[in-house]
Amino acid sequence: ESAERIYRQKLRGAERAVSYLKGRALTGVTARDFGIGYAPEGWQSLSEILIGEGISNETLLKAGLTTKNDSGRAYDRFRHRIMFPIRDVRGRVIGFGGRKLGDEEGPKYLNSPETPVFSKNQELYGLYEARKAMRSIDRLLVVEGYMDVVALAQNGFPNAVATLGTATGEAHYQKLYRYTDEVVCCFDGDKAGRSAAWRALESALPVLNEHRQLKFVFLPDGEDPDSMVRDQGAGAFTQFLDNATPGMEYLFSKLGEGLDLQSLDGRARFMGLANSYVEKIPAGLLKDLVKNRVREIGGMAATVPGAQRVPRQNRQSSALTSTADTALARRILSILLKAPALWSSLDENTRRSLLAHGKDIGLLGNIANFLSDHPTSDPNEILIAWPDEAEQQQLIELARKPLASDEQAWRQELID
Repeated sequence: ESAERIYRQKLRGAERAVSYLKGRALTGVTARDFGIGYAPEGWQSLSEILIGEGISNETLLKAGLTTKNDSGRAYDRFRHRIMFPIRDVRGRVIGFGGRKLGDEEGPKYLNSPETPVFSKNQELYGLYEARKAMRSIDRLLVVEGYMDVVALAQNGFPNAVATLGTATGEAHYQKLYRYTDEVVCCFDGDKAGRSAAWRALESALPVLNEHRQLKFVFLPDGEDPDSMVRDQGAGAFTQFLDNATPGMEYLFSKLGEGLDLQSLDGRARFMGLANSYVEKIPAGLLKDLVKNRVREIGGMAATVPGAQRVPRQNRQSSALTSTADTALARRILSILLKAPALWSSLDENTRRSLLAHGKDIGLLGNIANFLSDHPTSDPNEILIAWPDEAEQQQLIELARKPLASDEQAWRQELID
């Protein structure tokens, strides 16, 4: 935190650094909100000040603010760079990312090394700022660079974060899904970007479930989120986000590349490839649905233990637009999809009445018919058995919606 304070102070008099930030259309308010600073030229510009404030050489080395050369002499790790402080979720500065300004040797971006307080495989740049800016985070955008995060925040997207010079790993996703149910990863549309997306998807599979969505956005060649939002505006970037590719769709399309899915050999190869990825998904509704889809692509009928397919005569083609598709009907559907056994808790007259009016109450009537025929079905079996894809998708969305309280309260609400 002392280093961050000094870097921010040094930025005020650093004309070249200020000019660079202005050239990237960054405002002073944004620079202040993200604590952006400047590491001066010179081998000991920072360390001399901090040692003067009573901080030892050993502490500076341990914090990754200095490093040693072959002769054992310590010098500042960051020199002549724009400095981006990296904060933990409590807002404490735990490391830095530095963007070089000159032609000196060294990488374009340099991050703090691993220290007792900083692990790049665990942290995400901008997550603290996103949580501070938004009370409730509907989705988080994962981008590749510090400037992407900062530029997006300045242009109305305070929900962007970036990994710290590493691929998005499982630990990153564990942290992301603590704060949101939807993650959108933004990549370049070139070969390297799509390879990075594939690695990101593989890392995410062990933490995905029916409540967590993962999507991918592939930007046009030569564009990144920073340049797109500056040159084309927030509306253009929003369009890309709204047309993001769902992670499971990307999985199926990648696995099917180069295969003839009209042939037995191609379908067998597809199923063989898919199996190892499906097994990475935790047990639950999502895994069951993905397994079912793999079997369909492979030309095999879905198998649902303990359940039969919903009879087609019980479905209404107009169910999705039925007048019965009200907030009350959706609430009842949500409860029954989460706890199908509650169907049996309704008195016989109520159940008989619902069944008698099944054709008039659309999707709710279809669920009533199904539960009457299969009263022991669990949520997975209902969703997998549903033959109409459009209706199935609506049911999945309803099943995903969180309900307050517990099953006992749902029972009373359903009866009421």
